[in-house]
Amino acid sequence: MASTPQFPATPRLGIASLTDDTLTTVLSAGDSGTYVEKLRYACVSSESVTLKIFVSDGTNDCLILTTSLAQYGSVSLDFAIPSGASIKVQLSGTPSGTVYVSVFGGDY
Repeated sequence: MASTPQFPATPRLGIASLTDDTLTTVLSAGDSGTYVEKLRYACVSSESVTLKIFVSDGTNDCLILTTSLAQYGSVSLDFAIPSGASIKVQLSGTPSGTVYVSVFGGDY
């Protein structure tokens, strides 16, 4: 454990455009780990769409949150992931339009 507080030094942004139910990596952790602050989305789809958010350790994908999407919105994540881990997203079904996802954070 660090003897002094650790803060992200380099801002990070991950972006994905989703059009089907493919599991998609949005942000991969840096060499010293990455703090993941929030996920924002814009849904250009007329029907109800659900977004699944996963944390992956490189081998296993663990579902951490499922949320029904409005036209625009955000999800607070507020955690750190180690080097080799990533944030992935997946839609339930195929929307009539594109869903744009952005993940904001910073590398340590």
